[in-house]
Amino acid sequence: MHSEADRVNDSGSCFSGALPSIDNLTCSIGGCRFAYGQNIEDVYAKADQLLYEAKKKGRNCYVLGKL
Repeated sequence: MHSEADRVNDSGSCFSGALPSIDNLTCSIGGCRFAYGQNIEDVYAKADQLLYEAKKKGRNCYVLGKL
């Protein structure tokens, strides 16, 4: 899961300079591991919490967790 998050996070650098109005593009990711059958609303809420933790760490990073 970490390698996939690294790959997605690194791909954001491909877009830097693609649009004249964007000088810097960052990518923050909150990823949540869960078991089949868990409530999707709980999964979404946990991933959202992790996303905001990533942003709080300084952006352009990821935070992974599980239910």
